[in-house]
Amino acid sequence: MLANDAYISFSFIVDYCIANGLDLFSTGDLLDAANPPSDAIAFLYSEFLRLEDAGRTFRLIDGNHDASDPSWALAVNRPNVVYADKLKFKLPGGIIAYGLNYRPSAELEIELAAIPKDVTVLFLHQMTKWAFEKEGVWNLDPDKIPAHVRMVFIGDYHRAVAFNRADGQHQVYTGSIAMQSTDEEVDKSFIHVQVTPQGITYTRVPIPTRRMVTASLSSDEEVDQFVRDVATALDPAQFAYLPEDIRRPMLVVKLLGGLDASRIKQAVGDLAHLWIAPFGHVVMASQPSETEAAEIDPLEEIISPAASENLKPFVRDLLGSNGDPRSVIEKWAAVVLNPQTAAPGAT
Repeated sequence: MLANDAYISFSFIVDYCIANGLDLFSTGDLLDAANPPSDAIAFLYSEFLRLEDAGRTFRLIDGNHDASDPSWALAVNRPNVVYADKLKFKLPGGIIAYGLNYRPSAELEIELAAIPKDVTVLFLHQMTKWAFEKEGVWNLDPDKIPAHVRMVFIGDYHRAVAFNRADGQHQVYTGSIAMQSTDEEVDKSFIHVQVTPQGITYTRVPIPTRRMVTASLSSDEEVDQFVRDVATALDPAQFAYLPEDIRRPMLVVKLLGGLDASRIKQAVGDLAHLWIAPFGHVVMASQPSETEAAEIDPLEEIISPAASENLKPFVRDLLGSNGDPRSVIEKWAAVVLNPQTAAPGAT
């Protein structure tokens, strides 16, 4: 999304830690790539120095996006920046914590089993089964985390969600600190961990974030109404409570195909960062006959620009499947690995 937003959010968190005498821990993907742009490195270094001047420690683990070997964190070379992969350290109150970088499933299972027995709090960056099972991309079975760990803070998922295991172990995603796509929640937060004689608790601290406005327009009349109302809907006064750099909102307009997008752009002007998302279909100039319609392959229009001739059978099978797409992928993978196997659908 808007790169500057993440910087503003991170500075807000650093301000909070300095004001409240807190150390800071990142659960991975602090950077969006293993070879980030120089401005991102310069920004982070300046924030690390602010924490150092305040006597605060910054610990981190690698995520799947910013992982490198060796870790980029080792090159920071500041005494208060601590690379926490497989590191045991103390939280206030003597609570023992531990960090683990992002790892593939097989390696992760070995490292989870090796967590020292006195560890109570764990920091991870993984895709848990309870959060990603529907997508079929999880790589962490929550039951593999040792029972002596009572609190697990996890990075990777951009939503702020939590899960209680049957034995009372609490697992929580910290969530992203700024929007990475328009289908994310606008409201963001970070976690303030508190250690009391009664145990470990946490609260979510809201982060001031850029607002997002949405509209769906499917007729000329709705476009006319939008043009009349947009200045009021995006009145800068209603965003004056935000830091100046994030007062200009995001505006996502879903626009029916064929309607005039230029009117939207002209009406919005500099009032918002505008994304126009076309939807629907343009009516055909002439309808095909019944004979022609029977011969039309509804998938051909999608497949033709999307795949080479060699890939078309696979794409057709994938798009035409009403079942689990993984089964289609597995069938075709078997063909690639064993060329003697007949391709699905071949006779």
